[in-house]
Amino acid sequence: MHWTFIYRQITSSVKQSAVFVACVALSMVTLVSLGGFGESVNNALFRDARQLLTADIIVESGFPFKESLNAELDRLRNTMSVQVARTFQFISIVRVADGEGSLLTDIKAVEDGYPFYGQVMLSSGRVFGKVLRSGQIIVGQNLLDRLGL
Repeated sequence: MHWTFIYRQITSSVKQSAVFVACVALSMVTLVSLGGFGESVNNALFRDARQLLTADIIVESGFPFKESLNAELDRLRNTMSVQVARTFQFISIVRVADGEGSLLTDIKAVEDGYPFYGQVMLSSGRVFGKVLRSGQIIVGQNLLDRLGL
């Protein structure tokens, strides 16, 4: 190491050296802050994972399940008393029956027991599981507002 050269460079350009040290310090503070923030978000998601996912395990596919997977899910349901609720989610166009309004929307059909964890909050204050019955639907207020209903 050429200590005299380094010392001469630092003392001859004090402003540049100060900017360099400030940039290094700022980058270190930023890295530590982002690491702590990321860890906090990860911990919060992990803590609330059940409520966010509404279940312990989610099996998802864009195609119908194979018969072997359906058989295994039925076996788990029957022999191990594992609760299973199938959900079907797809995008479709919703149209007002006597009007011209239509809207592309996300439709989700659920079986009895959904959600296993957490709650679906309804604006009426009623319990989701008691309101949603076979042949019934629950519609988001924003969809009704956008269709003028």
